[in-house]
Formats: sequence, C-alpha cells, structure tokens
Amino acid sequence: LLAEVLGLDPSALPRADGRLDRTMPAPRPLNDLLASAETNRADLKELRQLERASQERIRLARSEAWPNISIGLLAAKEERTDTLLGGGLTIPVPLFQRNQGGIATARATARLATAEREAARLSVIREVVTAYKHYQASSAAVASLRERVLGTSKENLKLMNREIGRAHV
Repeated sequence: LLAEVLGLDPSALPRADGRLDRTMPAPRPLNDLLASAETNRADLKELRQLERASQERIRLARSEAWPNISIGLLAAKEERTDTLLGGGLTIPVPLFQRNQGGIATARATARLATAEREAARLSVIREVVTAYKHYQASSAAVASLRERVLGTSKENLKLMNREIGRAHV
C-alpha cells in the first residue's frame, strides 16, 4: 500500500521476516515523500496533461475569435471585346461574433480540469501522510515489542542460566 501511494517500486520497501532484532529503516522526510508522490503518480501526471490540454483549447478558441475576412480578385473577358476586372471583400455576418461561447466553454473546462487536479493532489497528500503515520506507528510498535519481548526474554534467560548454575553446584 505504501509503495502504491507513493508511486514507488514495491520491492524497494522493507518486508516482514519475523525477526524483532532488526531495526526498521527511517523513512525519507515527509516533504520528500510528498514531492515524490506528486511527481511520480500516474493519475496526477494524467490530470496535469488534461489541464495543459484545456489551456491549449482556450488559446485555440481565442484564435477562432477573429472574423474570417477574405479578399478576391476577378478578371474576365466578355465576348472577346471587353476585359472585366473586379474585386471583392467578404466579411462574415455577424461581424462581431468573437467566439465568446467557445472561449467561455474552454475556460470552464480548464477550471474544471484544474479543480480535478487539485482535488487529486490533495487526496494524494492525505494518502501519503496517512501511510507515513502508519509507518511511524508500526515502527513504534516494533520498538516497543522489541523492548518488551526481547528485553524480557534476555532477563528470563539470565535468570534461567543463574538457576541452572545453582542446580549444578
């Protein structure tokens, strides 16, 4: 679970092997783990790409706001006697339709993409902090067990050796 949350290779994490005499490695600082998760998580990478794409859609919608004005020239001969020359200017109607609807839609999509990315980022932070706290609690539990079980076992072994020594004397 910790590896999945952090976006790390699961084989790199410590495995339980049933021995209490081993110390658990200290985790990397929480800020490093958070930065690593934000950089390496595939879901956040995808949401950042969607956010960039939505920003590009805004730029595209803005570029479509300019009217498509065209200029044309005409040259023709009429029954081999007159040469006709002409020109034209085409301006689409309505002239001031500036693609406001397209721009507004693109902006709304971009705001939604940003909100989704930020919500996912906050969720990742929560997951990493929770996993970090679980790791700290597990480390404390192992240290406590080590102290209680191994310490008591060593004391019992000393007492047994003393009693065995007395019995043989």
